[in-house]
Amino acid sequence: IALSAVGRCRINPNTIPATTTADAVDYKSIVSKCTEQGQTDEKEDKKLRKKYMKQGVALAQSYLSQTLNLDVSIVDVEIVLENEDVLNTDGCLASCFFRCWMCTYCS
Repeated sequence: IALSAVGRCRINPNTIPATTTADAVDYKSIVSKCTEQGQTDEKEDKKLRKKYMKQGVALAQSYLSQTLNLDVSIVDVEIVLENEDVLNTDGCLASCFFRCWMCTYCS
């Protein structure tokens, strides 16, 4: 899948077909990793929760830059997330994509 966009791009990951390429990151794997993060008790296992957060952000970066071929440093990307996904991940999914955007501008 290759998306060409200039200026702004709106993505609904649930409408994009899963890719069969081995190195492509699937949106469901990001949701799965964020669910693991959301279900980990922060008080009991802070390191594990942080590990899941870093893995989720890395997956989100790969999803946007490699799977969808977007350069988020020059394209304003808006991602449509299902309410259920955000709630099931305890908000970690929204945070994951936000951190992904922040990492692009901080590095």
